[in-house]
Amino acid sequence: MAEIGFRDSGKMFPGPRVPDRNAAPPSTPPLPDPAAEPASDLPQASVFASDHPGSADALGFEAALRPLAEMIAHSGAETPISAGLLGRAGAGKTAAAHILAGSLAALGTAARAITGSPFLGKILFLHIDAAQLDGDPATALAGALYTGLAAEFPAAAAEAMQSSRDPRIEAREAFERLDAGRRKLEAERSALEEADARRARLTDTILYEAAGSQIDAYANAKRQRIKNSLAAFGVQDDPVLRYKDMVRSVAETGDSGRFGFVLRAFSALKGQTGLLVTAALLLLAGIGLGTAVTEQTTWLGWMRANDGLGAAAAWLETHMNWLLTLRQVMFVGAAFAVAVNIWRALRLIQLVLRGDSLLRADLSARRRDVDGRYAHHVRRMEALAAECDALARRAAQAEQRAGGLPALDAATADASAFSGDPARQQAQRFIASVGAAANKAARLPAGAVKAPQRIVISIDNLDAAPQARARAILHSARGMFAQGYAVLIAADPERYAEDSETKDSCLDWIQIPVQVGEIAAQVDMAALVRSALGGRDGPEPPASAADARLSRLDEPLSEAEKLLLEDLAPIAGHSARSLKRFVNLYRLARCRRESDRGALALLLALDAGGTPAEKAAVEDTLSPLKTSSPLDLSRGGPRLASALSAVKSAQGDIGADTLYKAAAAARMFTFKP
Repeated sequence: MAEIGFRDSGKMFPGPRVPDRNAAPPSTPPLPDPAAEPASDLPQASVFASDHPGSADALGFEAALRPLAEMIAHSGAETPISAGLLGRAGAGKTAAAHILAGSLAALGTAARAITGSPFLGKILFLHIDAAQLDGDPATALAGALYTGLAAEFPAAAAEAMQSSRDPRIEAREAFERLDAGRRKLEAERSALEEADARRARLTDTILYEAAGSQIDAYANAKRQRIKNSLAAFGVQDDPVLRYKDMVRSVAETGDSGRFGFVLRAFSALKGQTGLLVTAALLLLAGIGLGTAVTEQTTWLGWMRANDGLGAAAAWLETHMNWLLTLRQVMFVGAAFAVAVNIWRALRLIQLVLRGDSLLRADLSARRRDVDGRYAHHVRRMEALAAECDALARRAAQAEQRAGGLPALDAATADASAFSGDPARQQAQRFIASVGAAANKAARLPAGAVKAPQRIVISIDNLDAAPQARARAILHSARGMFAQGYAVLIAADPERYAEDSETKDSCLDWIQIPVQVGEIAAQVDMAALVRSALGGRDGPEPPASAADARLSRLDEPLSEAEKLLLEDLAPIAGHSARSLKRFVNLYRLARCRRESDRGALALLLALDAGGTPAEKAAVEDTLSPLKTSSPLDLSRGGPRLASALSAVKSAQGDIGADTLYKAAAAARMFTFKP
C-alpha cells in the first residue's frame, strides 16, 4: 500500500478541512430577478414556524384523541372523569388540550343539530393556567370556574353563586344591601330636591349670590349712574340692590313684563306722574289761553257790560299779546315736563333692559349646567329606585329561603367556630352546586336547559408551578370537581415520581392516562419538517366534520371480550379503582384497533396490575429481535400463563409480532411510557 501520510485523511475521518489557499474562490450563484419570474398566486411561505397550539405539531392528535373526546361528551359517561395528558415539556400537552376543546365543541354543535345523539349538546370547556392561579387553590379554581361560566351561562353562574351561600347570611346581607340602597336613594332624593330648588332660585343666585356674573359686573361698573337714576325717583337705599330687583321683575315676566316696566317707567314711578299731570295742566292752560284770545270779542263785551269790569276789559284788550306769550310759555312748559319724563324713563329703561339682557345671557349659560345636573339626579334617582325594588325582591326571596331552614339546636349553634376558611367553603359549595346543576342538565335535552350539561376543566402548565403549589392545586381539584365535571391534567409524570405522597395524590387520581408523546411519535415527522420549511408541501390537519349520530364507544362488547376481561381481572388489579380504569382504558383503546384486541387487553391489564416479573417477561418478548420468535411467557409466572391462555381462547393463537403491534396502542394509555 502506498504511503499517503495525512494527505487524504479528510476522506476517511470526518471533520473540518483546511481550505486550499491556491483554490479558486467559490462562485456565488446569481440571485433571481423578481421581475423576470412570473408572480405566483400561492400564499407566501412562512419564514418562521410558530409553536402555538394549533400549529403543525398537532397533526395526528385529533384522530388519536377522538375516542377520549367522545367519552367525555358521551351522555352515558359517569362523572367525574379525570384524564391525564402526560408527557415531558414540549411533548404537545397544551396542543392536545386545545385539540380536545375543538373536538368537544364540534361534537356539542353537531349534537344540538340532531335528535337522538348520544353526545351532550352543551359542554363548557375551561382552560386554566396553573401558573397564573393566585391565593388559595380552591378559591382560585372556583373563581376561574365562575368567570368562565358567567361568560357563557350567566344565569346558571348567578344561581350557583346564590345556592353556595348560607341562606341566613345571604338574607342578612341582602337586607343590609337594601338598607344601603335606600340610604343612597334618600340621599339622591335630597340632592334632587336641592337641584330643583337651585333651578328655581337660579335668577336670584346669579343676581345676588354669584360673584363675577355679567349682570353683577355691569351693575358695579354703572353703580354711580344707577344711583343717580334711581335717586331721581326717590330711591335712597342700596341702588344696586334695587336695580337688581327691577331687573329680576322684568326677567321673570318676559316680554309682557318688559312692556309693563316701560309703561311704569313713564307713568308709575315717583315724579313721573307729577310731570305728566303738570304737562297736561300746562297744555290745557295753553289751549284755554288760545281759546280766550280767539274769543276775546265775546268775553270782552261781557266785561264792558259790567260797570266794575270795564277798566279791566280795556286793559286786557290793550295787552292781549301777553296772553299769546303766556300760551306759548304754557306749551313750552308742557313739552318740557314731557321731555323730562321721557328722559328720566329712558335712562332707567336703558339700564334695566341692558341688565335684563345680561341676566338672560347668564341664565342661558348657567341653566345648561343646572339642567344637566338636575337631569342627572333624576336619572340617578330612577336607577336607584329600580335598584331598591330589585334589592327588596331579592331580600324577600332570601328571607323566605332562610325562613324555611330548621332552627339550630344547642349542639350546632356554635359550629361556625370550627368552620375553617369561609371563602374556601363557599368555593367548594359553588363548585359542587355547578356540578350538580350540570349533572341534572345532562339528563335533559340540550334545548330545554340553560346550563352546561358537562363541564370540562383543563388544568395546564402545572410543570411551570412549584411542585408544592402544583400538588396543592391537584389536591383541591381532586376534592372539589366531582359529579358533572371532567378534568384534564396536563403534567409530566416524572416530575412527581420522586415523591410517593405526590404520586398518590395526583397520578392515582387520573382514570385515563394519555401519553401525548406516544401520539406525537406516530406522526409523520418528514411531513412536519416540510410543513415547517415551506408550509405548502406539508400536510394539512384533518378538517372532517364531527359526526354526532353514533359513537364508537357504543359498539357493544362481544361475549368473548366480556369473558376475556373477566379472566384478566386477577392480573389487572385487586381494587375497584384499578379494575374500572382497566375496563375504561380498554373501551377507549379498542376504538382505534379493530384486530388483536385480546393482546391489547392483556397489555392493558399488565400495565394496570402486573408484577415486575410479569412485565419484564412481556418486555423481553416485545424486543424487536424476538418478534419473529414463538411467543413464550412461561417465565412470567402462572398468572401470566393463565392470562395468555384466556387471550388465545378469545382471539386465537397469537405470536410475539401480534403482541408487539398491540403494544403500540397500549403505550398510549399508561402512566410510564
